[in-house]
Amino acid sequence: MPREHVISDELLDEAWVSLARNENWVAYNEISYFLEKGDMHFFKTSDEAHEFSNSNISEYDNYRVVFAGSIDELLKKIPYGEVINLNFKIMNEKNFEYLKDQLKYHGFGEGLQPELQTQLSKAGAEFTLAHKTEVNKKELEATLYFRRSDTTDMYFLNKYDLRARTERKDETLSQTFYMNKGQGVTLKEAYNLLNGRAVHKELLDKEDQKYKAWIQLDISSRDKNGNFERKQYHENYGFDIRAALAAYPIKELGNPEEKEKLLKSLEKGNLQQVTLKGEMAEIKVYVEANPQYKAVNLYDTKMQRLDQDQRRELLLKLETGETGKQQEKDKKQELGQEEQPGKKELKASKGREAWENKGLVTKKREGKTKGLGI
Repeated sequence: MPREHVISDELLDEAWVSLARNENWVAYNEISYFLEKGDMHFFKTSDEAHEFSNSNISEYDNYRVVFAGSIDELLKKIPYGEVINLNFKIMNEKNFEYLKDQLKYHGFGEGLQPELQTQLSKAGAEFTLAHKTEVNKKELEATLYFRRSDTTDMYFLNKYDLRARTERKDETLSQTFYMNKGQGVTLKEAYNLLNGRAVHKELLDKEDQKYKAWIQLDISSRDKNGNFERKQYHENYGFDIRAALAAYPIKELGNPEEKEKLLKSLEKGNLQQVTLKGEMAEIKVYVEANPQYKAVNLYDTKMQRLDQDQRRELLLKLETGETGKQQEKDKKQELGQEEQPGKKELKASKGREAWENKGLVTKKREGKTKGLGI
């Protein structure tokens, strides 16, 4: 579709300053009809410019990168008062590369690429792709929704529906996960959310400002669209995953590399196995983030969640080699409050013997004749 670009005076002033600082790599928004401040960005290296261009593709943003040594060269390379003929084939290939990378990053693999390319070539208003896989031996079915922009020929992944079998109750749950400027939860993160676990993500607010927060689904409550309500715990909420883990003698925390792997795994919402190490024992458990209560949950190897008393018993066993119940039993035995099997009978026998020695029990006569013996 033919289109002319006009550059504002304010943007030209910015261009003068940026080029004078040797920021000669320029990324400008091809979609905008009138280029204003914010539609053009300047960088010192090609890699920085292309990284910015690839990371800022949306319905209203599509940046092209050029090199300009001067304002005159910039005006020649950016169509200014000239008609641009967008090549559909080039745009289609660029759109395919962008969507292909997006699907791979969000955990959908490479199997959808042939069908994706076919659908893009049809140039319809919208289309869907179906994806099936397994996570932890549980079936996942996803339907991905693509739609063409109202202002360009670019297609975007707007959302996907996910159906999954849960781990603990083995029931099928479903949820719609939306994309925001090409970003959203990955397939594995979505699976973890449907299993009630929390995920740590970088999000965008209404002003497109980035912030980080833990998100979690309220499996007991659905909204008007049938989706589970989403709970969110901002950084100001005060949950510190490192401090929560430090409450337990986790062996992996002693190794910087293993510690980072553990933190990243928990932030993705995974249930991660760790080793609790004490003076007398090492015990394998599973751990997950619990931002609502600013803590972590522990599970035994049978995936049974440990309550407060069970966690206390576990920590005691790590340090002493025995549980609190065993210690209580040993203490009772030491104080004589609990008698071992057979001890009661032995004690009774000794007691009778003592009484007989004191003459308080009449002994049975052994002779068979009556009267006095001579």
